[in-house]
Amino acid sequence: MPIDDLRIALIIAGVFVLLAIYLWEKCAQWLARHRSQQGLDIEGEGGAESDQSDSRDFVVLFVNAPYGEFNGDDIRYALTTQGLRYNPSKGVFEYPHCQYDYGDVLFTVANMVNPGVFPDENLVDFSSPGMAFLMVLPVPAPVEESFDKMLQIANQAAAQLNGRLLDQHHAILTRQGINRMRQRLVAGQQDEILQQQSM
Repeated sequence: MPIDDLRIALIIAGVFVLLAIYLWEKCAQWLARHRSQQGLDIEGEGGAESDQSDSRDFVVLFVNAPYGEFNGDDIRYALTTQGLRYNPSKGVFEYPHCQYDYGDVLFTVANMVNPGVFPDENLVDFSSPGMAFLMVLPVPAPVEESFDKMLQIANQAAAQLNGRLLDQHHAILTRQGINRMRQRLVAGQQDEILQQQSM
């Protein structure tokens, strides 16, 4: 397999591993909440319902190096100066809902290469072809504002690193693509609200 094809395969695998972790945590939290409120065992129902909503439960943006790889120290600087913090338990950078609180997270930035983690906070002797910016619903703030904040920071990181901002299909992000992502998130947030009201 050519090196470029292998890199693309590793990037895609890494992103899907990260998505699987986040979506599994989300599904488990939803099931636990539903059981506690209704006292029912709904393992089968929960799996089917999450399959229907997952397509609107997250968006991902990529910032990649058009040639070669980003230096690890440059990645760390581009992210931490925008308010992201390294989470050593997950190996990713997170943007907190409140800069003075380590609790709720608006979005996460992962390494594009499988398994999607950064080795440590300092990223010494580290390089990567890019980063994945991932937002998973629900978020602890208005969803459109949260998405705009992620988009703004991803744009700034791309400019600072001389990288390219890409959509989930690894194509250059367009205004139409941004609008589609925003619509997906709003629809997903509405689904979340309806689910909570039906419990």
